[in-house]
Amino acid sequence: MKKNFEVEVRGKLTEERYNELRKLLNRDGKFLGEKDRLSLIYYKNRIPKDVRDDKGELVDLRVRITNKKLEATVKYGEWGGTDTRKEININIDLDKFDDLINFLTMLGWHLCIALTTKKLVYEYRGTEFTIEKIRDTKYHFEAEILTHYEDIKKEMDYISSLLKELKLKPFTEEEHIEQCNKLNSLKDMHFDFLKQSPEDIKMKFKGYF
Repeated sequence: MKKNFEVEVRGKLTEERYNELRKLLNRDGKFLGEKDRLSLIYYKNRIPKDVRDDKGELVDLRVRITNKKLEATVKYGEWGGTDTRKEININIDLDKFDDLINFLTMLGWHLCIALTTKKLVYEYRGTEFTIEKIRDTKYHFEAEILTHYEDIKKEMDYISSLLKELKLKPFTEEEHIEQCNKLNSLKDMHFDFLKQSPEDIKMKFKGYF
């Protein structure tokens, strides 16, 4: 059976800690690649000023372009700085970007924020370990394992122990909410495809297409 439950823990890094982790992972991990990613993070009815208002929403819909490869991603389940959700990714030809955006708009998904990240991805002691820059100013880590439903707790415990060894702290619930709210406050990254077109995205983020 396919492993389709994502156990993921995220946290904040300083620039200094980012550079330290990069050295450690280059030495002790296996480098899997660099991801230049544009993410369109969708909201169903409005882009909330405070994501606490959306805590009951279980569907996390995204359109992502990573190294000029397009995919639609749905994660399902309760979310936070540490979460376990079912995830489905569908690869789509990049030249179908306009069709995908218009398809989602017709289904009622027309509001999103755009987020750019540069990710360095490693395999490190059984995890996919990512360190990333967000909009070139903020630094995060992600530790992720794909697993079966019955193994979720075991893998979460393993990630927690690994982070303790590395002296890394996951986001608290409040820190994660604060981070999401800061990103949502970036009005220049808001898009409404009832008023804008896919071409507006392509013009603003030319390097990703």
